[in-house]
Amino acid sequence: MVFKARSENNGLLDPNISTKGRPREDRKLTKRELLEKEQMAILRKLKPHLSTAILVASKIMNDPKAAEAPRLKACTIILDNYKELIGGVYEGEDEDGEEIQPNQPKTVFSLHMLPDPKEDKKD
Repeated sequence: MVFKARSENNGLLDPNISTKGRPREDRKLTKRELLEKEQMAILRKLKPHLSTAILVASKIMNDPKAAEAPRLKACTIILDNYKELIGGVYEGEDEDGEEIQPNQPKTVFSLHMLPDPKEDKKD
C-alpha cells in the first residue's frame, strides 16, 4: 500500500496511516510474569551496591583485629560471588569441556589446497 504525501492530499494525513501507535495487550500478567517482573525490580535496586558489599567483605577479611568467624564468612561471600561470576563465563561448556550451543547451527569449515598452476606446467 502506498501512502499519499500531504502535498497530494491537500495537506492532510493519509487516512490509511495509523496515528494511534502500537495496540497494547490488555491482558493480566501471569503469576510467573509478575514474579519475574518483581525479581528484576529488586535486582536493579541491589546491583549498584554489590561492589561496595564485596569491598567491605574484603576489608573484614584482611582486618587482623577481626575475629575468625567474620573473616571466614567474608571469605565465603567473596568465593561464592567469584564462583557465580566464573560460572556465568563458562556457562556454555559441559563436564567434558565441549561447548554446548543448543540454538546455534553447526558450521563446518573446510580448507582445500589447490594445486599450483606453475607446478603443473613444469611436469
